[in-house]
Amino acid sequence: MLYIMKELLVGIVCIMLVTPSTLVIRTTDDKWPLTSSNSNITDVPTLHDFVPLGTEFIKTHDNELKWNGLKWRLSCFIFVGIGKTKEGEPFLFQIRIPHPTHGKKPDHFADMFFINGEWCTFYALIGPPYYDEGDKFDFPTVYCYGKYRDGKKCRASMSYNIDEREWIYKVVPLEGNEVSVEIKLKPRGVTYWMGKPEGPYIIHGAIFNKEDIDIWGGFWEIGECEGWIEKPGVKRIEFTGHAVWDRAYHRVYYLDTAVGAAGAPLWFTCGYLYSKEFQLAIGYAEKPSPIEPPVPFQHQGRLSFHSRGLSFRFDNYTLEDNGGLQPSKFYINGSYEGGEVRLTGDVALFYPTKWGVGKGTWWDYNASRTWGRVFINWRGTITLYNKTIDVKDVTGVFECTRYEGAVNVSVEIKKPLEGYLYLFDRQVFPTILGNTLIIGPITVEADALGEISKMEFYIDGNLKSTDYDEPYSWLWNEFAIGKHEIKVIVYDSVGNKAEDKMDVIIFNLVDKKRLSTVFYPREGL
Repeated sequence: MLYIMKELLVGIVCIMLVTPSTLVIRTTDDKWPLTSSNSNITDVPTLHDFVPLGTEFIKTHDNELKWNGLKWRLSCFIFVGIGKTKEGEPFLFQIRIPHPTHGKKPDHFADMFFINGEWCTFYALIGPPYYDEGDKFDFPTVYCYGKYRDGKKCRASMSYNIDEREWIYKVVPLEGNEVSVEIKLKPRGVTYWMGKPEGPYIIHGAIFNKEDIDIWGGFWEIGECEGWIEKPGVKRIEFTGHAVWDRAYHRVYYLDTAVGAAGAPLWFTCGYLYSKEFQLAIGYAEKPSPIEPPVPFQHQGRLSFHSRGLSFRFDNYTLEDNGGLQPSKFYINGSYEGGEVRLTGDVALFYPTKWGVGKGTWWDYNASRTWGRVFINWRGTITLYNKTIDVKDVTGVFECTRYEGAVNVSVEIKKPLEGYLYLFDRQVFPTILGNTLIIGPITVEADALGEISKMEFYIDGNLKSTDYDEPYSWLWNEFAIGKHEIKVIVYDSVGNKAEDKMDVIIFNLVDKKRLSTVFYPREGL
């Protein structure tokens, strides 16, 4: 018996000696916890949030980061920003450290810099990523290796100075006098969170080639950046601006493995706006597939006013665009604890210039889908405690996927009819000037064609009611004066949608409680 115990003890010690101290495997790989929004989180990122060892990653004896299980799909180390050179010329960058993979083929990416009106690349980064906790670098750092065009080697790294809350990206040549890069990001305001490493996560979108959804956690750090890119003996470009550091963790939800789950999920719009007075982060998605997940797709945001020390959740909003697989205009309308947001964004630059159109999804073989980034100029107003902030020439970046199904749906507002006068919900006669004039309450009615799953009713971009059954209608019975927009949107079971809208002039001075007794008295009274 003593011999057996001795052998068992020796075996345990041997296992401990050959196993890295950070190698922690989750004992279960069940469905990750989900939530509809994580915009309530206000933490400053920790080192574990930066590199979640034992959760998202394990680290080998040579510092390589590997995924901790087959359900991890994507690890974002993405850095995107907008700025100007010392000479006043536009300078943009798109940077990404490659993530682990489940196969033998490594991930790779070529950092891009917008210089003199065109995107330039100087080197390609090749996975896997590695993690140093402060021994090799000055600060905890994720790094990888790459090659210049002439084959000489380089190293790229993102370091986190947690004491100063500063992120430092560097590319240094390991051979020869090649291009080097340094960009420092100083975040401001409250960090935008998709979720802490252990969850719950939010739903990023539908995976187009597998019956599953992409769920994600992680954070965005948004703030001012400064940096330079230099080719020794040729040129050095210095710039300042703003940027987002996207450190996200992605998983599949239903499947046992992310292997084969391809492409960007459908369909989402995620990004940020930045100015001296405020910054706004948005995570928004529409559900295109017939999967019915336990929570809605992501619909959250955070609005911060750094100089005032104020930050708010921003989940009550609509995000729209001018349609198509590559929209060029975006509209954000919503309210928050401190006021309202009314913004219009005009695309200044597409990446790529023409978004490639992919064909087919697992639920619709004839559907079309796209992915791209847009650099946007924003205008409009934000109110903060009754003070109006005029938004002019504010810039930001959105990353988008878009989806168009092969099955069409349509909708038409039937009541009120355009160009008529309505008196307490009754059509009277055509107006002289062709305006639609409403006095008192009105029942908005609409007809739809297709396999409709729901119809939404909006006033001035604000969702008022959702109807799931025919006939589709909603009683607009709130206080309203002046010009307003009525809009209806219908959806089918696979995510196709259509809308109809009209402008009306309304005079309704009666509140809901009084309306219910004055205009619609109970029977018998």
